[in-house]
Amino acid sequence: MSDPTPKPVSLPKPPFWAISFVVIAITASWIPLALIAKARTTPSVKPRIHIFQDMDVQPKLKPQGFEPALFADHRAMRPQVEGTVARTQLQLDDHYYRGYATDGNLKPIEEGGQPKWFEGLPEQVKLDRALLMRGKERFNIFCSPCHGLAGEGDGMVARRAKQLAETISPKLTEGWVAPFNLHQKDPNSGNLVYGQPIYPAGKLYNTIAHGARSMPGYGSQIDVADRWAVAAYVHALQFAYNVPKDQIPSTIDLSQIAEAMKPKEEPAAPAEDIDLSDPAMIAEGKQLFQANACFSCHKTPDFPPMPTHAQAPNFEGGIFGHQVTVTLGVGGDKKKVTVDQTYFRESVKNPLAKIVVNDQTGQAFQPIMPPLPLTDQQINSLMAYVHSLGSVEGGHAEPAKPEAETKSEAKPEADAKPMPKAEAQPAAGGDAVTRGKNLFQSMACFTCHKTPDFPDMPTHAQAPSYVGGILGHEVEVTLGIGGPRKKVTIDEDYIRESIQNPLAKIAVDEKNGQAFQPIMPPLPVTDAQMDDLVAYIRSLGTAEPKTEHTEAKAQPKAEPKAAAPQAKPMPKSEAAEHAAAAPKLDPEAVARGKQLFQTNACFSCHKTPDFPDMPTHAQAPSYVGGIIGHKVEVTVGVGGPKKTITVDEDYIRESVKNPMAKIVVNEKTGQAYMPIMPPLPVTDAQIDDIIAYIKSLGVHTE
Repeated sequence: MSDPTPKPVSLPKPPFWAISFVVIAITASWIPLALIAKARTTPSVKPRIHIFQDMDVQPKLKPQGFEPALFADHRAMRPQVEGTVARTQLQLDDHYYRGYATDGNLKPIEEGGQPKWFEGLPEQVKLDRALLMRGKERFNIFCSPCHGLAGEGDGMVARRAKQLAETISPKLTEGWVAPFNLHQKDPNSGNLVYGQPIYPAGKLYNTIAHGARSMPGYGSQIDVADRWAVAAYVHALQFAYNVPKDQIPSTIDLSQIAEAMKPKEEPAAPAEDIDLSDPAMIAEGKQLFQANACFSCHKTPDFPPMPTHAQAPNFEGGIFGHQVTVTLGVGGDKKKVTVDQTYFRESVKNPLAKIVVNDQTGQAFQPIMPPLPLTDQQINSLMAYVHSLGSVEGGHAEPAKPEAETKSEAKPEADAKPMPKAEAQPAAGGDAVTRGKNLFQSMACFTCHKTPDFPDMPTHAQAPSYVGGILGHEVEVTLGIGGPRKKVTIDEDYIRESIQNPLAKIAVDEKNGQAFQPIMPPLPVTDAQMDDLVAYIRSLGTAEPKTEHTEAKAQPKAEPKAAAPQAKPMPKSEAAEHAAAAPKLDPEAVARGKQLFQTNACFSCHKTPDFPDMPTHAQAPSYVGGIIGHKVEVTVGVGGPKKTITVDEDYIRESVKNPMAKIVVNEKTGQAYMPIMPPLPVTDAQIDDIIAYIKSLGVHTE
């Protein structure tokens, strides 16, 4: 009997060629997908395929292109106007402006993978003692903090970094590149070699301008002529370093050189009146008047009026030949002087020597002008511009006659015209935008932030531009000085924070990828004034949707803020309990220290009984009653850990040379004072004099 269960039907095996075909087809089907994926991730210079025409293929003129239908010469880019040159064509001298050779397209000509550096100085630069002294001065200011006074790479920055690594943690200096030793070392002995400059002068010049490794460029701070002066001085350092005595000419008396190197007070050079009518000097002087922000305090017809004009003499109508009352130093005796070339030079170099008295108030103007870092030629040009604004008897006023002269010889006092009075500025008024613009001007915001309402300045390169508006834009910032980066959208809260604490978020410059220099101080403004500033900034443009903002946005009234905390002097009872008898001090050292305290503008932040009260005294410790012997809380570096120390001479010395090493904490706020004090360019002997003066204010013992 047969089995009724159905048997499975077995299909015949496909032929080999069919299996191969299917495998090849499946594999091949992946090739288009792989090509598409590769095309989407691989950069290409070929134009993309347009399914719909885009803006990049619209008809337009191409730079350096050929356009037969538009101009007779068929060129899309128009040639320069005959008789003119482009700005960049004024700097075609490779040697002087770049330090290396370039081809016709201003690209560096290379030798061995390096630009072809020029070995010596350009023909415009005369190598003489004056050039080397100027180079030394600039080197000591800008270079010695890192490279050291002798160029050995042992400046205060390097020493401080080494100290931090040794005493706290090596992690603090991770990634830090030590300053370069400017003297070549013998590879065998390691000794510094005499007379062997490491780099050509052109490379030194280029490094000063643009920086190298972790060194920033100083092109915005050191001009072209001074860069060559520094390069010449560095070569002089390298040639002269560690010179063996047998290589010093016998005609040189080393004892005389040692005597000449001792610090001496140079007597004032006798005034030499010069001709101030040269139009070129006047034009250069006007530029210097603008570049050094003189116009922000001194009113002239060439610059817009400002509220800050009330705090300095008015230059409208001229000042030369006028008789003015001055105080001899801050709070000194009053006397009358005639404004002449000698007086002007002294005022630029040492503004605190004679301070003009305001005719309207009878009080001296606030001594806020710093000494200007100008050469004698630049001072002459600045003087020529001020002289061009007007003068009495052609600006060549007769010098004051000695008291011993008879009345018939002396010039009648009635001939001297009174100084033009500073015009009183109207109180800010109008709508929020107008009030904000007035504040933007009076707070000197316009000197760093460019807007269409104020003139262009060289200082606009050191802060974000406000032309076209900034609200609503996304920018990159660092969280604090040297902190991590993040992107933020600029809104009103960001503006308010930037006004109150400019170091909280520091904008990064899109051009160089570096954070802007943190030089802006907190602004002493009320909430209402801050609203006005925001309204003015909003009026310049915004990337946000348009809303009505002629007035600042209505906000709940904030509680009025307390006035800025004043630095806390020691209570009298406590001072009487703890003050020790004043130590015996050299009166001459105290007098020199007081003079240094004045000329270095220490009194503008630190309150003492010898100088007038100022609003800026709130931003630094008070010295009234003395500070030496007090225990204070400090932060170790900017934003570092806090510790308590006793103020002694070593602390004062360190604070003068490296103010950011230990920053005093304000007792009222519990926050560290703003780190705005620069290292002072003073010698060890001068520091001793400053300490003597501070000691004279009081020394305390527990």
